[in-house]
Amino acid sequence: MSEESRRALEAKVYDGEAYRPFGQMTAEDAEGRAAELKSLMGFGPMMRVRPVAMAWVELTKLMAERGAATVADLDEQTVVDYARKLWIVQPSGGIMQDPKDPGG
Repeated sequence: MSEESRRALEAKVYDGEAYRPFGQMTAEDAEGRAAELKSLMGFGPMMRVRPVAMAWVELTKLMAERGAATVADLDEQTVVDYARKLWIVQPSGGIMQDPKDPGG
């Protein structure tokens, strides 16, 4: 298992009641996160919530398609990809990093 996927699986995510590892999130949990974030979507700065809400919806569907009981049942690359989309882990490089200069 890669370090990045391990960090993603262990990252704490709020499930509506408490924080627990992303790897333990179920499709039902993901659906709850999507619903909560969709209810917050609006205009202006709140539009930034939309892509994250939609990523939770996508994750819910993907888990159902693949028969995954939890996020940890998905392949490593999918876990990492969704952890990034959901802002659970920060993409490699800082937010202020120049994309033309990956070295920093």
